[in-house]
Amino acid sequence: MHGFRLLINVEEYFFAFNDYPRFKKATVEQIFQVKHIGMDQLQWFDLDVNIELNTL
Repeated sequence: MHGFRLLINVEEYFFAFNDYPRFKKATVEQIFQVKHIGMDQLQWFDLDVNIELNTL
């Protein structure tokens, strides 16, 4: 597996493990514990990851 995809506001985003290595060892449950903050930010509190959608 090279990464994972998330559907956010009818748009699909791909998170490559090479670009976001903290997700590589994360469980599926941890990846699904994402919070959509404001209009354009995602947060994975347990993984200490914050990503702005416009950077994807």
